[in-house]
Amino acid sequence: MDRSLIIDVVKKTTSNLFSTMLKMEITADDALEGQNTLPLQAHVTAVIGCAGNYRGGMAIYLPKDLALESVAAMLDIDVEKITIDQMTLNVKDAIGEIINIIAGGVKAELYKAGVTFKLSLPTVIVGEKFRVYVDSSQERARAIVPFSSKGKQFFVECNIEKAEKRVNE
Repeated sequence: MDRSLIIDVVKKTTSNLFSTMLKMEITADDALEGQNTLPLQAHVTAVIGCAGNYRGGMAIYLPKDLALESVAAMLDIDVEKITIDQMTLNVKDAIGEIINIIAGGVKAELYKAGVTFKLSLPTVIVGEKFRVYVDSSQERARAIVPFSSKGKQFFVECNIEKAEKRVNE
């Protein structure tokens, strides 16, 4: 799997989502190199799995304030109107949908290159003290792309490898 293709596709799909659906300006930075773990500065993380002829996963890591801004933009409400009670439910659903849309865009773009897989349902993690460990085999194309919006940084990760056995699609 070509890592540069993964990076380009992640940048394209994430930028499109934030500009069109959330009406937020974001800037993509250079992908991080050679890391097996990501030292997270995130409060809300959404992860989605990939399985089929290729396997792996994708994730988005957001600081709390940017997660709330994204949710407010998605729901077309003022960020100040998101209460503590609403925060967990709205954030979980909206950030889960954001990674679902990004992963769907990545899947569609990679399909053009012959890469096929199915997506799982997203899992959303809220909290600050955790690490994500990913198998770093040589065959796995892993890209962690930093983005920024209004001086706040977030990350989108994609890691995919060819499955050892052929799986019916």
